[in-house]
Amino acid sequence: MSTSAVGSSGSVIDVNGIVSGLMAIEKRPLQAIQSRISATQVSISSMSEVKGLVDAAYNAANALNSPALLNGRTAGSSSEGLVKVSITDSSLAGTSSIPIRPVELAKSQRTTLAGFASASQALSSSDANGLTQFGTLTIDIPASSTLLADDDRDGVADSFSPVEITLGGKSLTDIRNEINSALSGKVSASIINTGDPALGYVLVLSGSETGADADFTVSLDTDTLTARESSGLKLGAEVAAQASLSLGIDVTSDVGFDSVADDAYAELYSGTGSAITVRSATNSFASVIPGVQFELMKKPAAGEVDTATITIADNTSEISSKLTTFASALTDLFKRLAVLTRPGSEDQKAGPLASNAGVLSLSSALMSSYSRGLTLTSSRTYTTSSGNVIGGKESPISWSMLGIKMARDGTVTVDASTLRNTLSTGLGSSIREGFTAEVTTALNAFRGSGGGIQETIQTIELSMSSLRSRQSELEARVERTRQGLVRKYAALDAKLVQMNQMSANVRSALAGLSA
Repeated sequence: MSTSAVGSSGSVIDVNGIVSGLMAIEKRPLQAIQSRISATQVSISSMSEVKGLVDAAYNAANALNSPALLNGRTAGSSSEGLVKVSITDSSLAGTSSIPIRPVELAKSQRTTLAGFASASQALSSSDANGLTQFGTLTIDIPASSTLLADDDRDGVADSFSPVEITLGGKSLTDIRNEINSALSGKVSASIINTGDPALGYVLVLSGSETGADADFTVSLDTDTLTARESSGLKLGAEVAAQASLSLGIDVTSDVGFDSVADDAYAELYSGTGSAITVRSATNSFASVIPGVQFELMKKPAAGEVDTATITIADNTSEISSKLTTFASALTDLFKRLAVLTRPGSEDQKAGPLASNAGVLSLSSALMSSYSRGLTLTSSRTYTTSSGNVIGGKESPISWSMLGIKMARDGTVTVDASTLRNTLSTGLGSSIREGFTAEVTTALNAFRGSGGGIQETIQTIELSMSSLRSRQSELEARVERTRQGLVRKYAALDAKLVQMNQMSANVRSALAGLSA
């Protein structure tokens, strides 16, 4: 009886087909392990996502406890082109609205010498008659001047010796450079070409500081003063007068050639409309209003709006912004947890973390801590108008009192109107003094290297390591089984081929005998 037929390749049986069929059954445990590994990888990825969301929610919640945020102040100006304002110390700044009128801007001293024909040509020491034409220029700074430093911090300006500059034989450029080298940081020199034949090149000496006390003196020796008409040299008021005549420059304005060092002046108006004049050596006023600094930007021209109102307010808007960020972060966390822990049903697949105890614990802890709201720090409480005492552990302040509400789907929103109203009350003042949010504490317990989320991830990773080891073992066993089956059925195939060949030989011999 024949059991098989020889194929074109000489094989009697389909060794590969038989082995493949048997291995399909043998591989089932391995496939089950691989499926578990795939699910575990999804769990690890999901846990990493949860970790990021928890960190974001914690950072947003923790930012709400910042004293700088709760007690902060904001400052604004109705016209920053006139007056700019900033907060320097929120703890000192009170809420207020103050009209400010710039009267004068701070000035540095500016002294000019004009009538030089060139910036590069050397000045003559004497005229044709041998009389001194350009002698000595002396610059002195009084001990009371703020141009002098107090490097040793003893309250007294450092000593200063007058600087004498020889004019004769030097160009205007040489004189400028010598002044700048000798008086660096105190008085600076520059050269201006007016284009006016009467004024020519002008040497401008400017103090490095503004304010009435930032003064210095410039003097010429007697010989130079005597010969200045013949040399064409013009000083101070003569320069300004000539500029007014030939260049059309208003000598009374800030663009005049000379200026006296002077303070900045401003008028602050009270609620009664009366003005208080304040002054500063610079255009910045840092000590007029506690915790506030304002700066005069310009002196208004005739016909322009001359007053800017600065407003100092609490930072309710910034608190609202931080709370909105917190609500958004909580929404992202709650909604994602709902998806990841969703139980399976006939209509939908279970979430990858549906049976994860660590994540389920997180969800429960967050919902419970959110419901416990806020408690005031330092064992403080607040008594409402109806006599209820809130803010303590037994009766916390609910998030809803701040306008924060959670919908059934996990969406957290902020009602800005409710928040603003609450912060404007005594309760708002108590909250600004500091509070503890239970949800912040709960989030913190699950974050970080020692938090519950990281522990859950490590547990899953340990399970993954075990599964991979089991996978390697099963893969090796499957391969051994496959090789054994191949050898077994290949040997059987060879025997059957041999038997078929023997049968063919017998049939051939019998056929020969019959003939």
